[in-house]
Order: sequence, then C-alpha cells, then structure tokens
Amino acid sequence: MEWQSIETAQPERGQEVLTFWPGNKSRNPVIIKNEYNPKPRGIGSCDWWYSKPDQLPTHWMPLPAPPRNM
Repeated sequence: MEWQSIETAQPERGQEVLTFWPGNKSRNPVIIKNEYNPKPRGIGSCDWWYSKPDQLPTHWMPLPAPPRNM
C-alpha cells in the first residue's frame, strides 16, 4: 500500500482509513486512523475528515490487514 492524494479518496460512510497531514513549522506531522465525515458536527471536524480544521489531511491509504496469529 502506498499513500495516495486526498483528492483520490472515495471512502464510504464510516469506512476507516489512515490519513496524513505533513505538519508545519510549529507542529509535527500527524498520521491517524480516520473516517469520512459527510456531515461536519462540532469542534474537531472538517468537511471531509474528522481532523482539526488547521490539520486537514493531504494523503490517505486503506488500513492494512491486522496481523495474523502465528
């Protein structure tokens, strides 16, 4: 799996993915498990993702499969 531009994301409602925000001069980069947010509600959400408005993701990727027991 590779990171893809956020413009290519077409998640379904409630689908979880990893999102990436590259950071800036005063904040470190952020990688979080995130989900599509079709209807923003309250602080900490934006038009598309549950992220702080000043930390909108630039890239995304599907969640990897969980590890298998050995």
